[in-house]
Amino acid sequence: MGFVPAYVRDCIITHLDFDHIGGLDDFPYSTVHVAAEEYASFASGNPRYLHHQLGHRPKLELYEKGACKWFGMEARKLKLPFSTTVYLIPLFGHTKGHCGVAIQQNENWILHVGDAFYLEAELFSEAQKIAEVASKSADDDHQRKLSLKHLMDLLASNKHIKMLSYHEPSFFNLEAELSFKL
Repeated sequence: MGFVPAYVRDCIITHLDFDHIGGLDDFPYSTVHVAAEEYASFASGNPRYLHHQLGHRPKLELYEKGACKWFGMEARKLKLPFSTTVYLIPLFGHTKGHCGVAIQQNENWILHVGDAFYLEAELFSEAQKIAEVASKSADDDHQRKLSLKHLMDLLASNKHIKMLSYHEPSFFNLEAELSFKL
């Protein structure tokens, strides 16, 4: 993709599943930003994770629960070396510490929801076939459904938030739309 690995200094992680951190060791000088609950689940020996993927022992920045709010939801402000506001937004359920990543762009926000939903259609109807897959892959399906409901409510009440999911195919054509100024 044209990145020089040594120049990538921060990796913001929604959760530590293998398909989200498989290339993390390509960036040996990066700080990995992740929710404390997610790392605790990883470190506990939870079999869903491939533990060797953090075998290169990256510098970790763990984020605990705090008092900060973002559109009524808990938010954890990231410690980053630039002025753009970025938060981890707890969307627990898929994993024990799964978080979205909210990035401010002027008055608008991009919310990368990781695996809080797989397909955008889940935001508009719970009667999706993919819901069975999401349910089976969740560490806590009840909490996953609560997180999905929070996202549905957020989307319905706020036009300044664009949501992206890691697995939604229609989001892979957004490069031109997502130009960030750090």
